[in-house]
Amino acid sequence: MGKILDLGMTNTQHSGWNIADDGIKVETTDYSIPVGPYDWEIRGFCAPCNNGWMNDLDIAAEDTLVRLINGSNGKITMEESTVIANWAAKTAAVRSLFDKGTNHVVRSDLDWMHAKHSIPQHWQVWIGRSSLAPERRVFTRHFRMAVAQPEGYERVHVTVLAQNRLAVIVRGTEVLPYPAGDPTFQSWSISPIAETERRIVEIFRHGPHSADMKGRGKLTRKDLIEVSSRIGTSSSSRIETYP
Repeated sequence: MGKILDLGMTNTQHSGWNIADDGIKVETTDYSIPVGPYDWEIRGFCAPCNNGWMNDLDIAAEDTLVRLINGSNGKITMEESTVIANWAAKTAAVRSLFDKGTNHVVRSDLDWMHAKHSIPQHWQVWIGRSSLAPERRVFTRHFRMAVAQPEGYERVHVTVLAQNRLAVIVRGTEVLPYPAGDPTFQSWSISPIAETERRIVEIFRHGPHSADMKGRGKLTRKDLIEVSSRIGTSSSSRIETYP
């Protein structure tokens, strides 16, 4: 990951919410560490994971990420959306482990990524053009919330991964039984934000989508915090599917 690491070894600024024990109250954290997001490892995983399939996801996405980080605003193919989404899901999972408290991605989704080496199908990924201050070329944010649904509380997590001119936003959610107690169906929510927020484009929902970055407005750090918060808190459509 040399080409990306060269871009990312400045201070990485982080921000996030931690969920209290009651699952509702949140508190904000904001801190910096002197390492880029492309050198993160999950310490709880075995070395073959960090240096094996997880590293393979980095390598597969490297050329596409470097092009977008450097400001390319052209079209993105479905194949490129696939490698970005897989990389983003893995990196979001690692990012979730940075914060104290119960901020982690749910275990079932970690198990999926470990087995499939790909993004869980009920997650969503958007990309946009970031505009960060020169001294803060890398910014991440992660938070998790409990959203009330008819089937119970759904745990939703959102992660922002921004560097230079590229912002990637990942939304994951815990799959719930639907209706309660019926194992035939599963249910989860989706965010329809791309229908109204034109600065970002969705590249993954139930599979990869091609996209066009042309004409997308730039997102500052403040914009990224605001947009990611709306992704986490806005009303979402419901999806039901067979397990």
